[in-house]
Amino acid sequence: MRRPKRRSGRRGHNRLGFLITFMLLIGVIVFVLYRIDSIFMPMALDAAQRKIISEMDRVIDNAFSSVIREQHIESADLFVSNSDDNSGKVLSMYVDTVLVNEICNKMAVRISEDLNALGVQTVTVPVGSLSGYEVFSNTGPSYRIHLQPVGDALVNQRSERETVGINQVNILVWLDVKCEARIIVPFQKDKEIAVTRSLPLINTYFSQEVPNTYWNGGAAVITP
Repeated sequence: MRRPKRRSGRRGHNRLGFLITFMLLIGVIVFVLYRIDSIFMPMALDAAQRKIISEMDRVIDNAFSSVIREQHIESADLFVSNSDDNSGKVLSMYVDTVLVNEICNKMAVRISEDLNALGVQTVTVPVGSLSGYEVFSNTGPSYRIHLQPVGDALVNQRSERETVGINQVNILVWLDVKCEARIIVPFQKDKEIAVTRSLPLINTYFSQEVPNTYWNGGAAVITP
């Protein structure tokens, strides 16, 4: 009578092989997720952020140039001065805040309109970037990230006066621009970024006559 063959050893070998394969698969998945989280995602977000900042900078610069050009604004138009009726000398000068505020409002509207016209932008990052090797960085399917402007642009004026020497004042006025955008990443939480710019509108010097007497380091100096 023949005895049945034992197959327990083969079954144990199959189970061990399956377990090793399963563990290797888990290891590969963990490694890929780590590469995505630590290398690929920061790289993709950086590319998306650089693109949206570049687009917003272009829109801001175009809006600034267009508003100044369309309003036919010259540097002299930005000041209001008081002169002596007899000599014609400028006694005082200050910034025309009404005109500057008008420029701010028109710029905010123009920037908001142009950003909304951009719509949703897309950045594609090849999956080959996961390898970390430049030779594979442009290979494989692409991972898409969407960019979308959010809300309206804000434009505010900021001014500063700086005394230069005895009889000069440096007048500076900036236009502070702020725009916001949303980075939409699949399977990730959306990220919102703010783009800020300070555009110089006025940088001029206002001079008055040198006084006969002025204070210089604790001593009175008399000029002829």
